Parts: sequence; C-alpha cells; structure tokens
Amino acid sequence: MSYILRLDVIDWAPEVPITDDEALEAHKAYKALHAAFALEETYDLLVSNFLELDQDALCAASNYVDRTYEEFFEERVRANRRIVNLLTAARLYLDHAPQRLSECASNPEDAKGEFKKAAASQFDSRFSYRFMEALRNHVQHSSLAVHVVRYNTQRTGMKAASIYETRLSMISKREFFEENKKFGIKILAEMPATVELLQASREYLEGLSAVHDKTREIINTPTLKARGVFQRLVQIYASVNEGETLGLSVIDISGNERKKVTPVFLDWDDVRLKLVARNTTLTKLGSRVAASRLDIPWKPD
Repeated sequence: MSYILRLDVIDWAPEVPITDDEALEAHKAYKALHAAFALEETYDLLVSNFLELDQDALCAASNYVDRTYEEFFEERVRANRRIVNLLTAARLYLDHAPQRLSECASNPEDAKGEFKKAAASQFDSRFSYRFMEALRNHVQHSSLAVHVVRYNTQRTGMKAASIYETRLSMISKREFFEENKKFGIKILAEMPATVELLQASREYLEGLSAVHDKTREIINTPTLKARGVFQRLVQIYASVNEGETLGLSVIDISGNERKKVTPVFLDWDDVRLKLVARNTTLTKLGSRVAASRLDIPWKPD
C-alpha cells in the first residue's frame, strides 16, 4: 500500500509520501488520543453532574421561605433527578473506562487490571462509595433515592453578629432499602438509619477522582507518544506548505480511489488537555462545602 500526507481538500495541495509504518503509527496515535479524549469527556460529564447537584442544593437553600407541601415535593423530584444523573454518569464512567484504556494503554490487559484494582480499593475503603454503588442498583431496579428533603436552619455567630444559615439536606432512609430484597445485606448492616446524599456524593466523587488519577497515570506515556507522532507529521507538512496544515490527513493512494485513512491534527487533543487542567484531583471533597455565609463583624452588646 502507498500513503501520503495531504490536506483533505478539493483544491491542489502538496503531497508528502510516507511509509507504511508511519501511516500505521499515525493510525495508532489517532486511536490512542481518541480514547484518551473519551475518558476525559466521560469524567467531565461525571464532575459536571455533581456540580449541578451541589449548586441546585445551594440555590434551593438561598431561596428558602416557608414552603408548601407541593413545593417540598417538587424539590424532592429535582433532587432525585440530580442524584439519578450523578449515579448514571458514574456508572457510565466505570463501564466505559476499561475499554478506553485498552485502546490507548501500552499493555491493555495490565491497564484494565490496574483500573479494576483502583476502583476496588476505593470501594473497600469508603462506605459512601459502597453505598452509592448499591444505591445506583436500587434506583435502576427498584425505587428512587431521595426519600426526604429537609431545610435545616441554624443560628451561627456570636450575639449581635449572629445570622441564620439554611442548607438543604437530601435524605435516604434505610427502612426503604430494607423492603428491597436485592439491596446488599452488607451495606444495610453498616448503614445508619439515614444517609445524607449530598455528603455521600462528595465522598463518592472523591473516590472516583482517585480512580481517575490512576487512569491518567496509565495513559500519560502513550498519549505523550501519540501527540509526538502527530506533531512530527504536522511539522513535516507545514515545512512544505507555508505552515498551513488545516485538514491534514494520511491518505491511501494505493487503490483506484484516494481514501482518507487518518486525520492528523491536535486541536481536539488540546481540548482534552484543557479538561485535564479543569478537572484536577478532588482531594478532601467530603470535608468541603460551598456556603454563602455573611461575614458580619461582631459588636458587643
């Protein structure tokens, strides 16, 4: 077979012959970067769903007034929707990641094994991780997750500086899970009477973030190598086309018709790197919470 580098355009453009090995290397690089992008995109979906859950709760608390039963019900519906979205995004990430790893890691089987080990470690070390995994199965096959939404208002500060803080809690009750015979017996045994789902979600996402850190570690070398392959081909073509490389592709010219085999560009992988920078490691997420507390100086009586 014969391959060239050329802009994928109708007009005339320079053509640079490349070897079969270079064409194959470019194809492998594309697959690796495509898989790495999918990993980051799926993880970004997970983080975004968590942020929407957290922001909804903060917004509900800031808008709190004496509410009717119907308004409380609507809040519970919204909370259930957000929790379901988060659980679905988490399952999507955990299901997709091993396959994506096999497409970009140097040793696919070892990579999948390391990912499985990292996920198992978080499962074993965190009750919230185990609970949220069991909750996803419960939501999928039995019933919804949020049984009660509750507004908690408390006085904070000292004397004249005291203010009232309101927060929204999303509660799961063990008694409802006991009705589901397929709910994990071990999870029920360690579960308190109620679980606050915002807190559990934070701790769950912290665990998933640790898993994703391992994923990034596994694919770091292969993706750097893949970027290097594309950078070299782009530089080669840029040198003969006055720097213009938009639409650059590896094209098979061995048959009667020219066929584009692999697009060669890094714009989309630059987006992946921006996602990596945006979604940094979420450490101690379980001990952090957003608040809009007023900083009122204390005035003695």
